[in-house]
Amino acid sequence: MPAAEASAPPADLDRLRARLRELDRVVVAFSGGADSAFLAWVA
Repeated sequence: MPAAEASAPPADLDRLRARLRELDRVVVAFSGGADSAFLAWVA
């Protein structure tokens, strides 16, 4: 399991994935920080 996934509670990760699926298409502005890297990885 990637370290980023290990730090997020499974329910929160499932909710994020569900929300991204609802949006259908997303654009992630990648700043190079941990938050945007994690979001880009999940998206």
